Amino acid sequence: MSLSRFVRSSAVALLALFVQGAFAQPLKEVDANEDIRLYPGEARTFEFSEPVERIGIAVDGIAQITPQTDRIFTFQGISSGKVLAEAYAPNGHLINRMRIVVLGQRVKIHRWPDVEHDITYSCTDVGCDRVDAGASKAGSTSLPPTQPGREGGSVTDQSNP
Repeated sequence: MSLSRFVRSSAVALLALFVQGAFAQPLKEVDANEDIRLYPGEARTFEFSEPVERIGIAVDGIAQITPQTDRIFTFQGISSGKVLAEAYAPNGHLINRMRIVVLGQRVKIHRWPDVEHDITYSCTDVGCDRVDAGASKAGSTSLPPTQPGREGGSVTDQSNP
């Protein structure tokens, strides 16, 4: 093999590598059109605007989807988490992309002295987040965040109230 053929082959190989790199696109996250919020054990029924052949769900064990008709489906929360689901028409086109959010156990605090209404929290084994959007009364404070403990359970972070 002559030196010129070697240089030409090397140039072609380098050019191919550069071209591949130029066309490579970064990953783009698939995002949902809407959120469906459920609690474990809660079931809600939704109707689509057109017939649905199938609903694909990214991960099992967070939510269960049961067809009632070709347009009506029941979504039930199984365990805490978030999962992407996509509804497809019989011809294969995407009808809707939704994020199913299954919150932790619902906890209501009744008769909180500084608040006009009950407060609802969603709690998991890591901590609790406020769910309701009601405004608290002046002078009330929020609970400090919690972190998982080293030996199980959770620890309240007093440094960041």
